[in-house]
Amino acid sequence: MQRKIPPLTWFRAFECAARHLSFTAAALELGLTQSAISQQVRLLEQRFGVPLFIRLPRGLALTDTGRRILPNVTESISGLASVAAAFEPDQSNDTLTIAASISFAQSFIVPNLSKFLDCNPSVQIRIKSTLWPDDFMASDADVEIRFGSYEAAGKGAKELYHDHIVMV
Repeated sequence: MQRKIPPLTWFRAFECAARHLSFTAAALELGLTQSAISQQVRLLEQRFGVPLFIRLPRGLALTDTGRRILPNVTESISGLASVAAAFEPDQSNDTLTIAASISFAQSFIVPNLSKFLDCNPSVQIRIKSTLWPDDFMASDADVEIRFGSYEAAGKGAKELYHDHIVMV
């Protein structure tokens, strides 16, 4: 009987944390929390039955096993990215790709689209809907519109609108 492969997100968390030797930096890059990265790596370690990192007071170090599997994991993730890229539509310089949640695209982007296109007639718009934080990492968007804190959005984030959530 063939054993199931661990989720790709676990491998992505491991590979990113290994590159940065930091769960926090991996979380910023992948748009997740530090604890989510740590948990995904821990689940991968449990699945394999070996530690992949040595947890230090200020960062991480790879174990011998972690160093041994990292090149294969990196190569596999890069290979999957290449396969996916082959199916992405060709993007010209005049195409603006926006990644946003379906609700934001429907309530804000689409109603304002004709006004934008009137001012920018040579630009084509491509909207990619996103549901989960991982969707942004797989995105090739020129602009990403996310809900959440600056920490969750990552470097270079600009606040579009300050919003409060209230319980009713």
